[in-house]
Amino acid sequence: MTNKRFFEPAVGCLYDDGIYGHKVLVLGESHYSSVPGEATPFLTQEVVEWYNNLEKDKARWFSTFTKFSRALSGQLDLPRGAEENKKLWEKIIFYNYVQEPMTAPRQKPTKQQYRDADKPFFDLLEEKEPDRVIVWGKRLYYNRPLSGLKNYRGEDCGEEETWVYELSNGHRVQVLPIWHPSSAFSPAKWSQIIDVFLKRD
Repeated sequence: MTNKRFFEPAVGCLYDDGIYGHKVLVLGESHYSSVPGEATPFLTQEVVEWYNNLEKDKARWFSTFTKFSRALSGQLDLPRGAEENKKLWEKIIFYNYVQEPMTAPRQKPTKQQYRDADKPFFDLLEEKEPDRVIVWGKRLYYNRPLSGLKNYRGEDCGEEETWVYELSNGHRVQVLPIWHPSSAFSPAKWSQIIDVFLKRD
């Protein structure tokens, strides 16, 4: 795998409107696919469309997306089928970092797979210029690219550290790591932290 983007991001139609006026990119770690040829460049977009399509059968991973939706919106009982939930996903970009699929559930990407994904990630930042990046999972956060990264000592986000990437045009992208929503994730706790993070100047 070269350091080129393979999985295209799911860009919401209201992304430029942002949340609290800030453009938001949500960063997952990787796709899982045990079937050769199933992992197409449009898989990320298909996943988001599948989640938002109520005619599709419910999948186990839907709860991961719903828990995150509740934390992002602050509506702790927000159901998958709510129009507000669909609108929420239209306001963000969802992108998986590693650019080749894992072949087993919960498989950890290799160091090389993380590093091969650095350039596609930075290319996406330069292209879409998000103001905020929310990183799903501390494992991905601890394997993030360090180039251009600075500690951000701004408004309090509890005990969570936040960082900033500075793009080539000087645009600053603030980064917040959260627990992965597939884990013992508390939407009530994280909604407060995310709300502060998104409201920052």
